[in-house]
Amino acid sequence: MNRFGRLINIAYLQGSKIEANLLPIMLKRLIISGSTLRTRANKEKAEIAENLKKNIWPLIENNNIKLHIDKKFDMSDVSKAHQYMENNKNIGKLLLNFE
Repeated sequence: MNRFGRLINIAYLQGSKIEANLLPIMLKRLIISGSTLRTRANKEKAEIAENLKKNIWPLIENNNIKLHIDKKFDMSDVSKAHQYMENNKNIGKLLLNFE
């Protein structure tokens, strides 16, 4: 991560407990935060989704924000995609093609 970088955790595949060396975090003056949608009301989740669609999705479509796409799967291979994720083979996002 670059100096003054920001890491936001929103989900875990193997639990939330980690062991970390804090010195690199301190030297680079990083910000680490976390959030979850699980405990939020449906109305709040809907507002977050709408704001993402309005404010963030255009930045992704214009390549102003780059996502790390690990692998793409056709919808017919959704079980393969899930198995790939369960086996912790992905580093980044998995995409399902619904067309």
